[in-house]
Amino acid sequence: MTRSQTNRSPEGNPASRWRLANIRLRHKLAAVMALVLAAVGVLSGLNYVETRSSALEDRALMTTNLGDVAQSLLGHYAALASAGRMPLDQAQKAALEAVSALRFGKADYFFVLDTEGRLIANAFNAKNVGKVVLDQTDMPGGKRYFAEMVEVAKRDGSGFVDYMKPRAGGTEPVEKVASVQLFKPWGWILAAGLYRDDVHAAVRHRAITNALWSAGLVLPVLALLLFIGDGLSRPIVRLTAAMRALAGGDLAAPVADQQRGDEVGAMARAVQVFKEALVAKREAEAAAAVENAAKMRRAQALDALTTRFDAHVGALTQSLSSAAVEMEATAREMTRTAARTTDQSGRVAAASEQTSSNVQTVAAASEEMSASIQEIASRVAQSSTMADQASVDAARTNALMQVLSRGTDQISEVMGLIAGIAGQTNLLALNATIEAARAGEAGRGFAVVAGEVKALAAQTAKATDTIAGQIAAIQSETRHAVESIQTIGGTIDTMRTVALSVAAAMEEQGAATSEIVRNVSQAAQGTQAVSADIAEVLHAAGETGAAAGQVLSAAQDLARYASGLGQEVTTFLAAVKAA
Repeated sequence: MTRSQTNRSPEGNPASRWRLANIRLRHKLAAVMALVLAAVGVLSGLNYVETRSSALEDRALMTTNLGDVAQSLLGHYAALASAGRMPLDQAQKAALEAVSALRFGKADYFFVLDTEGRLIANAFNAKNVGKVVLDQTDMPGGKRYFAEMVEVAKRDGSGFVDYMKPRAGGTEPVEKVASVQLFKPWGWILAAGLYRDDVHAAVRHRAITNALWSAGLVLPVLALLLFIGDGLSRPIVRLTAAMRALAGGDLAAPVADQQRGDEVGAMARAVQVFKEALVAKREAEAAAAVENAAKMRRAQALDALTTRFDAHVGALTQSLSSAAVEMEATAREMTRTAARTTDQSGRVAAASEQTSSNVQTVAAASEEMSASIQEIASRVAQSSTMADQASVDAARTNALMQVLSRGTDQISEVMGLIAGIAGQTNLLALNATIEAARAGEAGRGFAVVAGEVKALAAQTAKATDTIAGQIAAIQSETRHAVESIQTIGGTIDTMRTVALSVAAAMEEQGAATSEIVRNVSQAAQGTQAVSADIAEVLHAAGETGAAAGQVLSAAQDLARYASGLGQEVTTFLAAVKAA
């Protein structure tokens, strides 16, 4: 595709003339403003219709509510007549006067018909009161509105009737709606007419007010759209001019509006980047020309360098071959040394493993001995504790035996006192017997009593002697028991002292054994570390052997590569010279 075909205006293609992308920005904004105006107009029209309908419904509802009030008045007087508090004709007359006096709006009123179409009450049409008005029309050849009111009331009980009628003092018919309600008790039809032209005037006034408010809101928006459109189209025109200048090769053409923070500024900065890329491209082309000239000079210098390179590389290749031969000999010696090191390290590793096993066996035995010593120390400590408790119990028993010995001594004293009393009693009985004998027959009874007292004193003395013997035996056994307990207490104290000594010795032995276990464990760890180090040495020796083999292989490869390098250098120099 040629440049002229690419830059051809889209208006030349009728099929794409009305695509959105081909419409100018000003026309798009104009279309948006037209849509806004159309939307405002449609909304205003809908608002007018809705407001008019709502106002008419409100007026009809008001008329219905007022009709309900009039119905209440008629119901009040009908109730009075039904209750006999007022004659029927007077109640109906008073009801008609009350309804005729009702007013609403500016000059709206109520009138009353019967079901036969006779006008019963109408404050503004008194000449037709009492007449049948079914044939009256709202205009020549128009609607028989009274007849329709009677029909609606009979059929539905209540409703609305539309008709045309001039206002009072006027000649031009205007729209009017009548609310009719049937008052069944008396067969009356209560009606109230309401003109609609004032509703239409109020709705029109409101619509005009809304339109003015809408215009006051829309016009600034339209002005803002025009301002935004102008603020977009002018920078785009400037960007288009700058891009055309750059396309024509004018790299000095300025790119305006780069400082803007909106999309136009982003486009301007993008054009500036494009401009800088073109400048860089032109500079690169100039640099390429300079570089080509430099390449020619480098080619001439390269010819001279290859000559010198041939001489130097030949010498270096010879030196590299000699170094490869020496490196091969060294690698062979390293391989033999690594083999000897591996063999010796294997023997040392085996010995180290045996030593480590022996040390670990000693460590295990030491740990078992330490555990046994700790168990013995625990048993000795337990025996010492039991000895302490036995010593305390022996001391307590010794104290109790001392108390028992003192008690038996006191009992002996009491028994001595009782024996003395028995002896005195025996003497008194003897004296009484003597006195009774002197008294003769009169003292015989007293002598019997004295004999009984003497016998009791003798028994008491005998029992006292027996008890004294038992107490003496108890005192002897008690002294032996006290001596035995004291001996046992001394033995227990000796045992406790010995147990404490054994416990101290076992504690020292346990500490020494723990130290032995710790040292043996450290020795085991040391032997394991030595074994690990020897294994590392063995592994390192193996790796050294492998590395020596690799060095030997590398030395051989190096010798081969040195030979090949010499051949490649010769070929390269020949090719360079041929080029």
